Amino acid sequence: MAFGKRRWTTRTKAIVALFALAGIGVPILGPFTFYGTLIPYLTPIIPKPAGVPIDADAAHDWKGPGLYWRWERELPSGRAKWSLAEDRWVWMGFYARNSSNAISAPLFAFANYGRDEIDFSHASSGASHCSIHTAKISAEDINVARKLLAEASVAAKGDVERRLITLSQNFLDQPVPKLGEDACAEN
Repeated sequence: MAFGKRRWTTRTKAIVALFALAGIGVPILGPFTFYGTLIPYLTPIIPKPAGVPIDADAAHDWKGPGLYWRWERELPSGRAKWSLAEDRWVWMGFYARNSSNAISAPLFAFANYGRDEIDFSHASSGASHCSIHTAKISAEDINVARKLLAEASVAAKGDVERRLITLSQNFLDQPVPKLGEDACAEN
């Protein structure tokens, strides 16, 4: 029997319709539904952007960056958690160890959105700051940040990590603005 003379049964029509709907529905509905569950299983075969370490896992967030990469580094005084989204942004959060050697809640985070500036957030305020002088944190917290950045610098495995650490160290070393100057103004 030739292909053109084959009868289209109800079952055949249903199968063709199902495949057609799946072909249209998966790209449209997938990011909102199951991509977040599926992406971690595909991590070994998804190509990693330049600078992402081999031990990074992929994740998907349909409300935010879409596909992004995340990894952690154990530090002598705590832990550094990293996220990178396809050259759009990179984020580094620090968690310190408490007196019983357990990892505490997040202390602070540094983020870079593709430019040579840092957005800093401290756990106590939750707000982002463009200057260390607008963030109301203690000198002790700044020293903890410097210590964790130094430890992260030793543990860094790639250019992405080193670049954000350098920008973050420069952020902490900002000179005090002159009286009447905006701490966040461009120099």
